[in-house]
Amino acid sequence: MTKLNISLKGDQYTDDQKKEFWIQIHDHDQCPECGAKFSFLRGPRGGLSFNIKCKYCHVVFWTTPFIELGAYPVSEDNPPQEERRMIYENKE
Repeated sequence: MTKLNISLKGDQYTDDQKKEFWIQIHDHDQCPECGAKFSFLRGPRGGLSFNIKCKYCHVVFWTTPFIELGAYPVSEDNPPQEERRMIYENKE
């Protein structure tokens, strides 16, 4: 279960929180949920926005190339336990 609140429209997060998520994802290449580095898989795109999913904790984030719009978690896609990787793998 994710420690972040899942929000399809991002209305559960302030603009500052969305910017912090964006900075972690784009500047530090780090998952805001589990802290894994370089762990994102690209998902569907729509215009300039796109979804990315952490391959370790499986939380999906909505994001754009612009920090002003921020980023936020939109879903959690949990595969069966035996398919999950160690979340501390590839962590600094």
